[in-house]
Amino acid sequence: MQAIRAFIAGQLRQPPIWQLWAGMLWIVNGVVPLFFLGHTEALVVPAVFALCVAIGVGLAQKQQGFTKLIGLMHFPWFGLVFWLLPRLAHAPADTNFGQWLRMLLAMNLTSLVIDVVDVARYVLGDRAPT
Repeated sequence: MQAIRAFIAGQLRQPPIWQLWAGMLWIVNGVVPLFFLGHTEALVVPAVFALCVAIGVGLAQKQQGFTKLIGLMHFPWFGLVFWLLPRLAHAPADTNFGQWLRMLLAMNLTSLVIDVVDVARYVLGDRAPT
């Protein structure tokens, strides 16, 4: 429970724009899939997202808050992205399901770019809390 509190506390210390971004990631990865439960993707995406959150909780506890290393929590999305990309061919862009997949990929890929930069900065010595 302490680890979850550390993760939430770290989230709440983020600037409002990052809190909004994190909230949008929660919605697109964890809530919207509930509308598409007839699709395998709607089961896999929240499962991978839960793994990401578990990693984030562990990192926040280990680091005693948020550092740029917290970006590692989203690295399972690399596998998810490569699994989802070929599935777009079977999800027309003019359907709600196809629009969700495209939004999910755009947001998760954007997050991965941010995370790779943050982790690289951490490795290069920027260890301050975010």
